Amino acid sequence: MESAPLSVHRFTWWGLLSRWAPYAILAGVAAALALGFLALSVARPRTGTLLPGLLFGVAALGCAVPLAVAFGRRVRRAEVYPDRLVWWAKDGEREVRWDDVESVHRFERITGSGRGGWYQTALTITGRDGEKFVFDHSLSDFAVLAEQSQRLSAEHILPRMEAECRQGAVKFGPVTLRTDGVSHDGKRHRWPAMEYTVDRGVLTIVPAGDDFGWEDRVSVALADIPNVLVLLELMIRLGKPPIDRLRVIPKSDRVRMSQLKD
Repeated sequence: MESAPLSVHRFTWWGLLSRWAPYAILAGVAAALALGFLALSVARPRTGTLLPGLLFGVAALGCAVPLAVAFGRRVRRAEVYPDRLVWWAKDGEREVRWDDVESVHRFERITGSGRGGWYQTALTITGRDGEKFVFDHSLSDFAVLAEQSQRLSAEHILPRMEAECRQGAVKFGPVTLRTDGVSHDGKRHRWPAMEYTVDRGVLTIVPAGDDFGWEDRVSVALADIPNVLVLLELMIRLGKPPIDRLRVIPKSDRVRMSQLKD
């Protein structure tokens, strides 16, 4: 008997509109202006508002195109199982097994703040054959979908990448991992001479000890790193565990920054 899914995620209109919020807002504004100008052109033909009304109507349609395309390509439903991910889209039922996954890249960004913020997401799963599958928060409980996809795939990716790393080096996007340390932006950081921590979606690397300044810090957003759970686990296995988040702040500013963070 097939096991029940660990989680089920369904398409939501709110998620789609949130994903394409700028286009939805522009389409709504342009449509309102078009209706206003067109209504005025009917009531008062000599006001010259027909052409502006038509132009705003065209603009509204243009802004609505991305939403229409996204709706046509939407994933209607996704189910997470211990051994695979199954989803239904316009091309029917699809699935990818976790042991066939090459990488999982989770991207999340909020532009702006409060109710006016624009929430952007993308969960990109790349198979070992190179095929990519992309999901976003038009599916309900996106955070759960992303977390489970990262964790379940990492169980299979971790042994492969650890073996590759012990034989040479493995790239995790902007970060390269070796048995003797990590590299970023052309600079190598060896384990005895570095410390690191992960806080608020950022991997921060600093020189070991307390003799460093703000300019010596290296910060990499976790959203830029594929297989980030695998990288963090291998950094512990091959190097050292992370340190407290306050210890990557220059010593002269730790008290002040600790008060701000708390």
